[in-house]
Amino acid sequence: MSDSESAVAASVHPTLGGKSLQSLERPRYKSWRKKYRKMRHDFDGKLEENKRLFKEEHKLDAIAKRLREELEYA
Repeated sequence: MSDSESAVAASVHPTLGGKSLQSLERPRYKSWRKKYRKMRHDFDGKLEENKRLFKEEHKLDAIAKRLREELEYA
């Protein structure tokens, strides 16, 4: 391959810096609605788990208090 052929080959195939041609053709579509719906779903799940753990903790505290009182009077 001569120098002129390599220069032509370089101009025909530009360097893309590691990106594919498909990603250069159009910008990627981002659905903000889907993103925030997913974030809201995750948040609601964590919130429900937190509520459940809070109720369980208070229930166990009440049981522990009742058992302490029963042991004092027994």
